[in-house]
Amino acid sequence: MATAKRSTEIAKRTQIQEAKATRDELEEALAGAGVLLPSLGLDALSLASDYLPPLVDLGRCNPDTARKLAAALREITR
Repeated sequence: MATAKRSTEIAKRTQIQEAKATRDELEEALAGAGVLLPSLGLDALSLASDYLPPLVDLGRCNPDTARKLAAALREITR
């Protein structure tokens, strides 16, 4: 029983590390497009969950930042 719990804890830590790396990758890509999402982070509720995988929380931003993000997305889809 302890071995299964330990395996689950290791798997969760690995998922959290992957989510952090993904958040950092997204932050870098957005910065390259001139976009800063000030609330970009990991979702605390999913980090504490035994059932949900860790989620990247894009957070909130002002309309100017949202416009920059929309423009960057339009640029890459042309």
